[in-house]
Amino acid sequence: ERALFAMKSVRFDVGAVPSEAAPGQADTLAKQDAKLLEKLREAFADRAVWLDVALRKRLPASCDEDTLLRLLPLVAYQWQDGPWAQGYTRLGWDPRKEPAAAGELQVIPFRDPHWSAREGDDGVEDCSFKRPPTQKVQRYQLVDIHDEFVVSLLDSADLEGQCTKKSGWITEDVLDAIKARLALKSQELRRKIASRAAAAAAAAKTGKRGRPSAALGKARAQKKL
Repeated sequence: ERALFAMKSVRFDVGAVPSEAAPGQADTLAKQDAKLLEKLREAFADRAVWLDVALRKRLPASCDEDTLLRLLPLVAYQWQDGPWAQGYTRLGWDPRKEPAAAGELQVIPFRDPHWSAREGDDGVEDCSFKRPPTQKVQRYQLVDIHDEFVVSLLDSADLEGQCTKKSGWITEDVLDAIKARLALKSQELRRKIASRAAAAAAAAKTGKRGRPSAALGKARAQKKL
């Protein structure tokens, strides 16, 4: 079964991208899987390229990771490198030929200068940069990043005349500016988290000081008697 449902993956210099799944792959699906497959097709009809985290947020909670990996090859292939690296892409759709739609779907590998392994991972996955990265190098799709400055950069940017492996349809200057903004935002987010944690710790400490201990309360009660 794993061989039958193997994900097709390609490199940037490939000639033609995979256009369809192997015949008969969807014929043996259980009823529940068939419903989830339809949801997957709808997702890729709305948007041609997805990273894993964003795609799982789009799908029903009943679609666990194992089921998703099993169904994905029926609707998508995956890039190994280039501007859409690790992105699942609709079968037959080649982002190297679609500048208007593919630019914002590019994947940016962000190396966080403020990341520390000591922070740990709280298990909350974020694809929109509302939270600081949980990995030293974390991938985001440009379309998912919720930041006014990044959005304005992309809206005003001129696309390259040719798609390149290094920067896709977006100029390197724009991508560098986006990474610089994300580095600053990561620092700001971490400061806010640290500030809230310090305030909570201080409040807890103050509250503890303000409450009489059980032993002290008992002693006072006995003294009154």
